[in-house]
Amino acid sequence: MAGLEKTTGWWYSLMGADVDNDGDMDYVAGNIGLNSRYQPGTDTPIEIFAADFDGNGSIDPPLRGGSEERDISYATVAKVFGQMPTLNRKFNEFVDFALASVEQVVDRQMLDTCFHRAAVMMESVVMSQRRKGHFTLRPLRHCPDLACPRHRSP
Repeated sequence: MAGLEKTTGWWYSLMGADVDNDGDMDYVAGNIGLNSRYQPGTDTPIEIFAADFDGNGSIDPPLRGGSEERDISYATVAKVFGQMPTLNRKFNEFVDFALASVEQVVDRQMLDTCFHRAAVMMESVVMSQRRKGHFTLRPLRHCPDLACPRHRSP
């Protein structure tokens, strides 16, 4: 749909209503919000990869975010190494893991075939339909974020 490009996020709710009183259906969409430690952008998405990367029979879901300089893991070393114990042999020092890109942590071939999603937007919005299938987004800013304590970062 036109106007909804680059709007992948962690959406929690969607409600249809004629918000602008023009006779067509608009939507209020609730996302995780901006008062979260996750701050992606179109050039720096937050990504999740899921597969049994270490072959132990359980799904490993590394979560990473990007910056201009490097990838950032959102999980602690203990949590990641707990999910993928084989990394203890690959990274002898925590600093080596901290500086590694996701491609250095997980085999590129596995990354190409695993479940992968990327979020680029975290703010809640009003999606106003201008004509059939064409939307304009207006951010809801801080009000919804403050009203939802479950969305706050620890």
